[in-house]
Amino acid sequence: MMREQIFTASDGHKIVCSLWDRVTGTPRGVVQIIHGMDEHVGRYDRFARFLNKNGYIVWGDDHRAHGRTAGDPKNIGRVTGSEDLFSAIVSDELEILTYLRGRFNVPVFLFGHSYGSFITQSVISQTRAHSGVCMSGTARYPRMALHMAHAVASIGTWVMGKKAPARFLELFSPIRSRPGRPNKLTRDPAQVIAHERDPMRSKHFSYGFYKSLFKNLITMRYCANPDIPLLVMAGDQDAVGGYGKYAFRIYETYVMRVRNASMFIYPDARHELLLELNYADVMDDFLEFINAARKNADRINRCEIVFDI
Repeated sequence: MMREQIFTASDGHKIVCSLWDRVTGTPRGVVQIIHGMDEHVGRYDRFARFLNKNGYIVWGDDHRAHGRTAGDPKNIGRVTGSEDLFSAIVSDELEILTYLRGRFNVPVFLFGHSYGSFITQSVISQTRAHSGVCMSGTARYPRMALHMAHAVASIGTWVMGKKAPARFLELFSPIRSRPGRPNKLTRDPAQVIAHERDPMRSKHFSYGFYKSLFKNLITMRYCANPDIPLLVMAGDQDAVGGYGKYAFRIYETYVMRVRNASMFIYPDARHELLLELNYADVMDDFLEFINAARKNADRINRCEIVFDI
């Protein structure tokens, strides 16, 4: 069962969050969900209930300009306040991570999907507070492509304003399905219909949103704690990951930086792995990963205690 929580960020912004904590016995850890673009954490209810049954508390927020945090649906995808929406969300996730460690006093594992995986890449470059990280529907794009996209978004912001819908830019989006074309999110028709009817999404995101996104992808540091297990999950039919190409590129980036990096590529699966036809396999693989990462966290903690002595 999900319970709504309000988290107040350091700048005073109210972030609407969800907590799933129906766990029997002592919690094994907390999974912090960092959701993707044009969605909200409510879409992860099935995943969260699965993790509860296996001993893990789940927390997720609706990012700024998304879901319940956006307030009026017309604000979804629109930059308000800070010009750098991406960095503001990264700051929120870092603060939430610190809060979760203090509140529950158990290992915290990050699950970042799509846009949320890019947020996660920035988060793990700035903290060692997590005990494991999984990136789903992720990628590392060529710098030239990012610079071109940032230029288009910057021109759109300058000419039309940061809140203007980025209709032209989204013509080139790998994830925005168009009428008459196959849905790029999932093969599950029930999930396609549910997403299309979801009132908490937007037909277009703004130029300001994309300007902030591409600026931060260009300057991404790709640092990580070498002792923390990392998992990349991708469908080989996921357009965001370049049908495996750019997803494998991010895996290659981190495999040189962390001692325990792994990757699962799921045949025929599209972008939304947790809402795909093979979602049960994906959830089982993630559970196996965090169970192993939890043992690794226990080992590191014991080493830290010995070192402190």
